Amino acid sequence: MSFKSIGDYVELQRGTTYKSALLDQEGPYLLGLGSIARDGGFRSEKLRTYGGPSADKLLVYPGDMYVSLKDVTQSGDLLGSVARVPDTVKVGRMTQDTVKLCFKSDISKEYFYWILRSPQYRQHCRSHATGTTNLGLSRDDFFSFAVPELTISREKITNVLEDIESKINLNSQTNQTLEQVAQAIFKSWFVDFDPVKAKMKGDQPEGMDVATASLFPEKLVESELGLIPEGWEVKPFKKVIDKYVDNRGKTPPIVEEGIPLVEVKHLPESSAFPNLSTDKRVTEETFNTWFRVHVEPKDVLISTVGTIGRTSFVKNTNFGIAQNVLGLRFGKIVEPEYMFYTIKAHRFQHDMDARLVTTVQSSIKRKDLDTIDILVPPSNVQKEFCKLVGSLLDGQYSKNAENINLASLRDILLPKLLSGEIELDIAEVNLND
Repeated sequence: MSFKSIGDYVELQRGTTYKSALLDQEGPYLLGLGSIARDGGFRSEKLRTYGGPSADKLLVYPGDMYVSLKDVTQSGDLLGSVARVPDTVKVGRMTQDTVKLCFKSDISKEYFYWILRSPQYRQHCRSHATGTTNLGLSRDDFFSFAVPELTISREKITNVLEDIESKINLNSQTNQTLEQVAQAIFKSWFVDFDPVKAKMKGDQPEGMDVATASLFPEKLVESELGLIPEGWEVKPFKKVIDKYVDNRGKTPPIVEEGIPLVEVKHLPESSAFPNLSTDKRVTEETFNTWFRVHVEPKDVLISTVGTIGRTSFVKNTNFGIAQNVLGLRFGKIVEPEYMFYTIKAHRFQHDMDARLVTTVQSSIKRKDLDTIDILVPPSNVQKEFCKLVGSLLDGQYSKNAENINLASLRDILLPKLLSGEIELDIAEVNLND
């Protein structure tokens, strides 16, 4: 078997620092540590542009690859992780924490990318980590990883991995579109009051049938929240929530295999649902006896410590929640789907920020959540909204489930990329169903 090393194929171009005052101005997207997923892959959340000077050597374009040679945690999951610039990022810029891969020798870039996603490479990076508080990976150690030659079987595996990632990305883009539609409906009905304003002018609300339009009044009145539709109410949070769901305020006994434990980091901004691919798990006995109460379908999860206000909607209930995640149950006065989007909306997030307690980490307490004012539309308006967004949430959940299965197939294939062994008939893998 013939091997060359990473250093035979690429050189590195490290990024540089930038001025925060020039963030969000017209220019390339900054691609720092936050743009690389743990164990590899591109993250699109919270990308920001940079209007300052950017030398050509710092810029990357769709298809280019870059890595992190450091990790701000002790897990090492980000150390050596690779990302590939997607088509949606027309131009990006390296920061001081990321390094561009500059190819100096011919090799399939797709194959090379997946070599850097393989568990063998990931373990190589962790085993060569240096440092205590922050981990680092030297250039020499990065360059030393052996890359086997591209054989027919490895090419087949690479092609399937490419198809899997394309399908996952397509599903994720579809989910983003579905979520944007749901949030747009919420904003139109419950923030801008577009149907009411249209009826005040004597117009038919745009895109709304007569029966739905009849549910909205023709007048706005003053309230604690400013102008709201006539007949709608304002109630404090404690009057609309049915139940808080939390654990004992401490971490349960953790095992490697078992039922997922959902922490703040598992409430992703890019999905309406929690990420159940967690590294912390509990036994079934702990799940049944240690937690005070379990989440139920249509509960809303919210982060209360550190990164405040991240939310997820519950479909699958076979998981426990950590002490910094709070479950919220609704249904008697306000519909769960309505409250999910209420909590995600700007005003609620702003009201939470105003109530934060800041010590070592920012946090918000239940008693402070209780004081936030909630707009309460009539039940028939809420139910009509839930019909619309319920189908959108179902669509997202279906795509999420498909992505979980695709990721599982990817993780089965990745170790075989270096060995070149194919135990399943790759030619029969169909990702177009």
